[in-house]
Amino acid sequence: YKMTTPLAEVYDKMYPILQSNRPKIFLTLTDGEPSDPNAVRSMIKSFRNLDIKMVAIGLGPDTIRATTIASNLKYLGYERTLAVSRLNDIPNKVLAVLGEN
Repeated sequence: YKMTTPLAEVYDKMYPILQSNRPKIFLTLTDGEPSDPNAVRSMIKSFRNLDIKMVAIGLGPDTIRATTIASNLKYLGYERTLAVSRLNDIPNKVLAVLGEN
């Protein structure tokens, strides 16, 4: 059994807020696969059309799994993806990605 994340539904609920506030960067942290990749791809495109930079961090139990998650995220249309296998690495990774605008 593979756990999936209802990511498209979350993005859909957030869209009106992001449409009115228009942040420069939207950061997603996930440890799995979206339940509907095509819907996620469509929502990411909608956010990018609002000039929001879509960034995602894939969190996995080890480097291999984290890298797999991150590469799958790249395929969904995120502009930047990062892989993290240790929670302690997240702050530095976030700072690094925010610094590269």
